[in-house]
Amino acid sequence: MRRPRIKRTTEPVRTPDGDVYLMRPSAENDIRIEQPNEEQRQLLDALDGEHTLEQLRERFGEEEVGDTISQLQELEVIEDAADDDLVPAAELARFDRQLRYFSDISSAELTPSEAQRRLR
Repeated sequence: MRRPRIKRTTEPVRTPDGDVYLMRPSAENDIRIEQPNEEQRQLLDALDGEHTLEQLRERFGEEEVGDTISQLQELEVIEDAADDDLVPAAELARFDRQLRYFSDISSAELTPSEAQRRLR
């Protein structure tokens, strides 16, 4: 994973009591993160696909980043934004919703860019 991001179909929502919910398309799959501290909140915010894994490790520490990404991978709510680089820019814009769907159903063997390539 080069540029980790929380899947674009997953919406992080902060509650007044300090919890963070990762709202997923299926109501039964929402994830609750209880009382994350400020650094953990910042890390979740930084999982936007704009920061490289190395940048995240430098800022938050290798162990914290590794643990967080591992947990989010188990929950299937994180993806590599670098996969977008494999789709031509025109297709990326035109098929954005389709690529989001592919992201939700994809596996390690079939990335969204590979699904789009096969469909093309």
